Amino acid sequence: MQATHICDGGIGTTAHPEASKKWVSERVIQKLKETPLYRAVDIQKDILRIHGVCLPCKHAWMGKEVARLVIYGSEVSSYDLLLWYADKVFATNSSSVVAIENDGERFKRGFFFSFGACLLGFKHVCRPLCFIDGTYLLAKYGRILLSATAKDGNKGLFHVAFTIVDNETDVNCTWFFAILGEALYSQDTYDEIITFISDRSKGLVNAVTRVFPSSPHGYYLRHLEANFMKTNSSIGKALRMQCWVVIMKIAYAYTLKEFDDAVVNLHVYQSMYSLG
Repeated sequence: MQATHICDGGIGTTAHPEASKKWVSERVIQKLKETPLYRAVDIQKDILRIHGVCLPCKHAWMGKEVARLVIYGSEVSSYDLLLWYADKVFATNSSSVVAIENDGERFKRGFFFSFGACLLGFKHVCRPLCFIDGTYLLAKYGRILLSATAKDGNKGLFHVAFTIVDNETDVNCTWFFAILGEALYSQDTYDEIITFISDRSKGLVNAVTRVFPSSPHGYYLRHLEANFMKTNSSIGKALRMQCWVVIMKIAYAYTLKEFDDAVVNLHVYQSMYSLG
């Protein structure tokens, strides 16, 4: 490959100082719109292939950030718009529940949101079973998105509420569940005991116990399997898989007899191998 090319990209060599972050952003902005997970390393490869310019990784990342700012705007401003959004929700759907921790006109820490229709739908058409999960928001300021989801009569996902917090701590999880409980139980005669399902994270476990002391709390099988395999690594993979088959039978038992028989089998394994 020659160090000089003749295309009209405006850059003369593979290390030209005029390959600024603005120049990079102008050439990646369309693809970034189409592919939000466009990586800096892929930008490097594309810029070299198309324009013959070799970019440092940091340069490619800075160009990407400029393009993101053009497409999505400032992340600080986006968070501050949550206050505006809360006002609009109250104005157009007054039965919704919105709670936000702010500092004047600026978003501070926590945001809880549930449409009134979602709360009504959960109470009247869904079983009292609520799945709690969280995911990291991969942006400059991070934060955690927690959601409460149910299943409707067609076994489809039915969103009940979500919240944005700075971390999955006891304080934040308790704040989330306290507002969720008030939203579900305070305005009418709904008296079902809700069963919660989560990934068994410490913050969620403590919060459910604190806010919903009468509610059963189950755990996702995928997380139970990972914890079981890790805790009992000393007994060998084949034996762990045999034990896990028994646990799966317990989880999917449709009758009391199936459940009791599987529990007896698990106790046999427990007494023989001291399972954790």
